[in-house]
Amino acid sequence: MAESSGKSELRELRELLAGVQVEPGKRSPFSLAPDKLQEYAGRYRTDKGVEVTVSMKENGLSLSSPGQEEITFAPVAERQFETASGDASLVFAGRAGLVEWATVNRDGDLTALSVVTSDPQPLKTATSLSGHETAPRTEPRPWPQFRGASASGNGDGQGVPLRWDLKTGANIRFKTPIPGIALSSPVIWGDQVFVTTAVSAAGDRTFRTGLYGAGTSVDDLSEHSFRLYALDARTGAIRWEREIHRGKPAVKRHLKSSLANATPATDGKRVVVLFGAVGLLAAYDFSGEKLWQRDIGILACNDPQAGAAEWGHASSPILYDDLVLVQADRREDSFAAAYKMATGEQVWRIARDEPSTWTTPNILQAASGDELVTNGQTIRAYDPRNGSLLWKLGPNSEVVVATPVVGEGKVFITAGYPPVRPIYAVRPGHRGDLTLPSDRRQSDAIAWSHERGGTYIPTPLFYRGHLYLLNNNGILACYRADTGERVYQTRLGEVGASFAASPVAADGRLYFPSETGEVYVLRAGPEFELLVTNMMEETVMASPAASGGLLVVRTLGHLVGIGEPQAATAAR
Repeated sequence: MAESSGKSELRELRELLAGVQVEPGKRSPFSLAPDKLQEYAGRYRTDKGVEVTVSMKENGLSLSSPGQEEITFAPVAERQFETASGDASLVFAGRAGLVEWATVNRDGDLTALSVVTSDPQPLKTATSLSGHETAPRTEPRPWPQFRGASASGNGDGQGVPLRWDLKTGANIRFKTPIPGIALSSPVIWGDQVFVTTAVSAAGDRTFRTGLYGAGTSVDDLSEHSFRLYALDARTGAIRWEREIHRGKPAVKRHLKSSLANATPATDGKRVVVLFGAVGLLAAYDFSGEKLWQRDIGILACNDPQAGAAEWGHASSPILYDDLVLVQADRREDSFAAAYKMATGEQVWRIARDEPSTWTTPNILQAASGDELVTNGQTIRAYDPRNGSLLWKLGPNSEVVVATPVVGEGKVFITAGYPPVRPIYAVRPGHRGDLTLPSDRRQSDAIAWSHERGGTYIPTPLFYRGHLYLLNNNGILACYRADTGERVYQTRLGEVGASFAASPVAADGRLYFPSETGEVYVLRAGPEFELLVTNMMEETVMASPAASGGLLVVRTLGHLVGIGEPQAATAAR
């Protein structure tokens, strides 16, 4: 199970808190200006859901909660407060200089508090599943790259079931073990499922889910086997396995990541894989024969702020006509490039003034010419045929993960790392710097925008006129894609639940996998309801794939095929 936000922060703050505990009366005089004190005031919540209020009081702060005596604190340092007796301390922390959480230490009893930014509407449970019990089937449609065609996450007509049960086997086609640790998503074409992994010779499976701010790297530079698997979509049997490379990775991974994060891409004839830790881009045919392999350089991705921690590469290759497009933002010498699908020959390459990012690019198709849209600290669009810059846009977050998504002739771009957490809806066909003046939220190029509300890790989902943004902490917001009006905001899971996988949709339903393996299925549209919750019984970090009567969910240990019994499917 994932650690809650409070629990995960406790260990990291123990040493800090211990360091600020001193004998009463030994502190030098310290004061904070009223406007600085006001930054700490507000509503907080414990990991058990108890609400706590921090208020300004005289030259310090007071902390109160229902049924508890008020505690008064005086400042002793920036972000650090103590009671007059010295038996309790209050320490604030957060990313990028923001106040996002606090910890109370009362004689060694630690309580973690997270900032309450808004009150989401309670998640309603549907009283009827009418219209959702069956899984409609039309012609099979491939799921060729990250989040399917155009990263849309749309599985309409692919026979995705509403519910399943791993314990009883209901609607479970297969559960195939996949060795190693990988966060890459599966792709599907016809009767084959493709997936990658990286297997450590040291057997290091260190992995930590949950909500936390630590950027620690896993110290495993042992020999790894970087592999591509092809599975039978009907049975889950492994048809073939290919070792792309064996050797020591040049970079480490984040403890909530892997060395195989990039999702493969396929055109129905070839499968392209990318392993940034060893700098290899390669293509195989559907029988497992290597077609070509290219060294594109080690993609060393690090913490863009601190710079020291290595976090691992994640951006997936995408296909455009006969090209493979790669966004390679790394510690130094970031670039974007195109390679011939047939041979791997480089067609173009352009330098990018970007720190490390973990976002996959996307194509916005338009009559004025297609645009390759890349997310980053500066959002940019290029001509996918030659790499020439078309437009740029800012400001944006310092750490960027989410992939741009397209819908209704626009591209929606977001990021959720503070202090800048924007949402942009951009129209195609414009050129130059599209950055808005500080007092405007739209223009000819920008259909609408919000300064806040962007999501950090999960990629948004555009589906049937609405844009769904799920944050790491389970806060789900729904916007009208045409106007940017927020329709609702609710919470998935309990306080402390964490989400990393990107959601998908099918036949009026939205599928949201949590890190702890719950898949929340909601009714799509402005009237939100929880239909069912399905359990995967393992950690889920990868985005599902849907095609030909099958929903494929990758857990940390298995590839799970979910679909109605094949006999029932064949009878339709």
